[in-house]
Amino acid sequence: MIQSLRCIRCDTAYPVEEMPEGCPECLAKGKPASVAPQLDLDGESSRVVIVLTANGLTSPQDIVSYLPPLVPVEPTADALLREIRY
Repeated sequence: MIQSLRCIRCDTAYPVEEMPEGCPECLAKGKPASVAPQLDLDGESSRVVIVLTANGLTSPQDIVSYLPPLVPVEPTADALLREIRY
């Protein structure tokens, strides 16, 4: 789970929210910088990893067995037109 966002330049922490322009403090100083998620590794997300590894996952490909099945979808006319134009 993401607990906060942190500036990669000035290390300021922010609450989790959309920040499309990155760190406001660095942006105000004329040095735009991205924010990175700070994960709560003691929370729910760490338990998921423990459960998955306990079930015998040995490689990243093993995760496929936990994913929902893929369903074929007919391409839309808009998607087909984009392919033709490019």
